Amino acid sequence: MTPHDGGDLDAVVRADASIILGLAAGALTLDDTRGLVEVEGDKAAARVLFETG
Repeated sequence: MTPHDGGDLDAVVRADASIILGLAAGALTLDDTRGLVEVEGDKAAARVLFETG
């Protein structure tokens, strides 16, 4: 993984740390966290980041 290049981000995901960890681990999907997660920017980009499989 390389550090961010400083360019514009496609999406920013904001939520409690436990929810972000659940998303990153694949235990939760963005659909599971509806109302608990704020996505600023491209929601499709955020969905791809946390997609499993």
